[in-house]
Amino acid sequence: SAPYVADLRACPVLAPPADGLIEPLAVLIGSLSIATRVPQVEVAVADDACALVLRTIEPPTPVDRETLCAFEARSRVRLYLQPGGTDTVVPLAADGPPLHYTLRAFGLRIEFGPVDFIQVNGPLNAAMVERAVELLDVPPDAEVLDLYCGLGNFTLALASRARAVTGVEGEATLVARARANAASNTVANATLH
Repeated sequence: SAPYVADLRACPVLAPPADGLIEPLAVLIGSLSIATRVPQVEVAVADDACALVLRTIEPPTPVDRETLCAFEARSRVRLYLQPGGTDTVVPLAADGPPLHYTLRAFGLRIEFGPVDFIQVNGPLNAAMVERAVELLDVPPDAEVLDLYCGLGNFTLALASRARAVTGVEGEATLVARARANAASNTVANATLH
């Protein structure tokens, strides 16, 4: 079968500043000595930062690291390297504060890691959560079950309306993150499994 590669110059779904980094990233990766050994870049846009995770099949050389550090400073992004599975992700330089986004309508601050699943566009995510909670019209005595709850995106918002919410997620890392988010937001009526 033929490979299907799209040469993109822009992506209207990506939130700023990631939406303007497609071409600069292509130039950056093309300039590295390990250019053919970087098969993937994962993007996570937080309220206060843009994280880019470079999957590196070979480690970057010292010159590559200098190039990456210069791009990180110039573009005001946080670069992470991933030499293996998701448990091998490390910041290129010193790690900053935790990545987070807010769901202002619910008074929530959700922390996440650079490879955790989140919606790629924060404002659209907030609108989606608000609309879903509105359409569900959960009565205050309701018990809600949220399957595939991830790090608590819908679970914690629903907990502000329902008597109790149970979130179920298959990935242990996300369950731990959801529990931490519930605790840091003082959400006592959400149980996460």
